[in-house]
Amino acid sequence: MDENGSSQPTEVAVDMLDRAKQADGVERHRATYDTLPTVECAAHPDHEATGTCASCKRTLCSACTTYDVDGKTYCEACGRNVEQNSHSIGSALLASVAVGYLATLALGVALFGPKPFVGGLAAIAGIALGRLLQVVVRPPSVTRRQPLAP
Repeated sequence: MDENGSSQPTEVAVDMLDRAKQADGVERHRATYDTLPTVECAAHPDHEATGTCASCKRTLCSACTTYDVDGKTYCEACGRNVEQNSHSIGSALLASVAVGYLATLALGVALFGPKPFVGGLAAIAGIALGRLLQVVVRPPSVTRRQPLAP
């Protein structure tokens, strides 16, 4: 940076390099670089897109990026659908655990009679069934972001 506050070290370095190589008798060409145009948000054309929806592939600005699902970005509509599906999976898992507990309790009473350990055995079996189902049928982790102004 010079005393005026402008910075041009790259151009100066290139010019000095070009002069040094021209002294060798080798012809040098200066390259120019074009940058790609920015991509606009699908809902807000006057805003630059910061990502795409993992489901519908629409471009999203920071205001439209409202959901994170397992580390991926989702728009409002797709994120809401995934969130509803996640809640449905969680409810189904809870119902399966309850049914597993009651079935184990009924089986225990049928095999051993109404003894005190049957309830504990059924509870352990119900919890084990719930953990197993949670590993096999893992609901997605859905996080809703705070809405930002576009």
